[in-house]
Amino acid sequence: MSQRTTPPLRALWRIARATFAAAVFGALALGLLPLLFGSRWLGSGARRRGGAADLEAQRILHRAAQLYLRIVTAAGIVRVRFVDIDPLQRNGPHLVVANHPSLIDFVVLCSLMPQADCIVNPVRARNAVLRGLVRAAGYVRSDAGPELVRECSERLRSGRSLVVFPEGTRSPVGGLGPFQRGAARIALSVGCDVLPVVIRCDPPALWKRWKWYDLPDDPIHVTVRLREPISAQSIRGSGVSSPLAARRLSAELRESISKGLEEGAGDWARPKHSNKS
Repeated sequence: MSQRTTPPLRALWRIARATFAAAVFGALALGLLPLLFGSRWLGSGARRRGGAADLEAQRILHRAAQLYLRIVTAAGIVRVRFVDIDPLQRNGPHLVVANHPSLIDFVVLCSLMPQADCIVNPVRARNAVLRGLVRAAGYVRSDAGPELVRECSERLRSGRSLVVFPEGTRSPVGGLGPFQRGAARIALSVGCDVLPVVIRCDPPALWKRWKWYDLPDDPIHVTVRLREPISAQSIRGSGVSSPLAARRLSAELRESISKGLEEGAGDWARPKHSNKS
């Protein structure tokens, strides 16, 4: 939209774009529920958390996320760039730890990873649109208490991948919030590498405490960049106590993502050397 457009029209344009994106998301989410809770999954074995139905639901959500991004990209609302993400597109297990600048972060990661469990904020798990998807996919709620680390560790050991947003909520505008240590404890329990993923959103949009309709006039440029893996096994074998190991690993993860945010400031100004979606 032209910069000379009057402010009221610009505001209406933003609301219209945001309403379209939200309507498409809601329609896809609600339209998937009959498929996710089909009759072939009503048996007790299929509905068990961590069972085959969870994996099938996650594969369906993967394809739905790809479709959603294609629609909002065609509408000029979002553009996504993936950088050095090939390992994430292979079969797991992967423990992915990412920052959380906007509402669409998990949709973007879900479109990228063929299978991904997720630790979900209980507010999102209770959301009228999302709760059916969260239940069908067998995602783990962050308020699961002591069972959280055990449940997530079992899934990684069984060959499944897990996405964790260690800030526990969306990032503060332009930065990172404090990291909770759940992801570090899971990694130390399993002894696996952690894959730090940096998500940039330029210009800022859908950040914490922002109105859902407060979109920029131009497309939101989302960049997803995979950083070098961090070994939990080396920290676990260093002889430090479990609490100190979790603190150290969490600090290393935060530092890696923080550096990635700084280094990726010009991603959209330098289009080469990347994998485009």
